Amino acid sequence: MKRIWLRPVAVGLVVLACAVYLPKVYWPEEAFYLEILTARRLQLAGTIAKLLCLCSAAAFSFLSATKFEKGQPARLPWLLVASWLLLWTAGYVCLAVFAFAMGARTAPAFSVADYLFLAGYAPLFAAQLKFIFVYRASGFPIGSAKEHISIAVAATAAIGVAAYVLLLPIATVDLPWIERFTNVAYALGDLVALVPTVVMIRIALAFRPGAVWAVWAALLLGFLFTSGADIVAAYVWPGDVWSDPRSHLMYLLGYLFVAFGTKLQYELLTK
Repeated sequence: MKRIWLRPVAVGLVVLACAVYLPKVYWPEEAFYLEILTARRLQLAGTIAKLLCLCSAAAFSFLSATKFEKGQPARLPWLLVASWLLLWTAGYVCLAVFAFAMGARTAPAFSVADYLFLAGYAPLFAAQLKFIFVYRASGFPIGSAKEHISIAVAATAAIGVAAYVLLLPIATVDLPWIERFTNVAYALGDLVALVPTVVMIRIALAFRPGAVWAVWAALLLGFLFTSGADIVAAYVWPGDVWSDPRSHLMYLLGYLFVAFGTKLQYELLTK
């Protein structure tokens, strides 16, 4: 019953996020956004929503890990996923302090929040690789090692071309090097995370249309939206990136899908 109920809730939240942010992209000067849902209120609501998504995803990842006994291979990668999400949650808490406690109108060029966000990629990458090894050792018909390597190589090539086209203007813009490095690092980290995720999608195809497939499809969508958000934010920088509706809509959708995927995983283990 919970699995049936969760899907319309997720769809409803996605529709709600789009209904709030998309009109602001096209009609930012409408009275609704100038008088009612002002930039400050929208920033506060978005921050709370993102923190709820990240906290929920971290909690479900940790709870999923606890369903595996110590020594079971799948326990470690879910703990790593929880660590990644906790680091990003802490990063958003820092951004919230800058915005609402200190009154900053834009994100600092490089702060403790950036350390936390960038540090989060390490457990994320480690978890993704560990997942691949765990599924390969499971004995399920998930494809050969040669096929998985071929998929990884093809994905790396395609993402490499996209990264070159999208990130070269960011890397060569007339900004201090630390700002260019930060913008490129976020977008590049997201794109690199897509490579093992694509391999995991191929592995999950063996379980389609089951819950395992849904977990990784949701996580892939989360990474895609997060990558798009970081790229858009990098192009907006050094403008008021905190009030840009396009990047914040994509961030929120990305975190919603990640939370949805981790919740599906927890349901899979507790059904």
